Amino acid sequence: LDAAERGARVFTRTACTAARRDKGLWSVEMRDGRTGVKTTVRAKALINAAGPWVNDVVNRVAGQNSKRNVRLVKGSHIVVPKFWEGRQAYLVQNNDKRVIFINPYQNDLALIGTTDIPYEGRPEDVAAEESEIDYLIKVVNRYFKRGLTRGDVVYSFSGVRPLYDDNA
Repeated sequence: LDAAERGARVFTRTACTAARRDKGLWSVEMRDGRTGVKTTVRAKALINAAGPWVNDVVNRVAGQNSKRNVRLVKGSHIVVPKFWEGRQAYLVQNNDKRVIFINPYQNDLALIGTTDIPYEGRPEDVAAEESEIDYLIKVVNRYFKRGLTRGDVVYSFSGVRPLYDDNA
């Protein structure tokens, strides 16, 4: 939003279908995801905010072969009935040194996450695995007297984070 306040045009729900550099400017072809209308704009700068599809935009759409690469990491979460009194959230560390959050969520629920697993599939196909759900339950049960079971899980979900791959 700061960019928009400074005069930038921000296009949401818009696919970049082609981008090329021409005489110091970017020529960008776009398709509106709601209307299907195609537009071409010219810009001094182009921000690739494609999330886990960032490499696709660089390699396929912009026709660049960037040496910089992004690795995808899956994070899964579980939602359970809230099992403590109060409005506080918790941040706990597991034996493997991973930090897990336990947050109040939608009044009477708790959001617990996240896992951190390398992901190589299509971002739109991501889903929580049984082993991730078990992992999160085990971490919670290590810190709280009232133990969670699989039956407590209202639902689970996953997301994919693009991280700069610095080969570390």
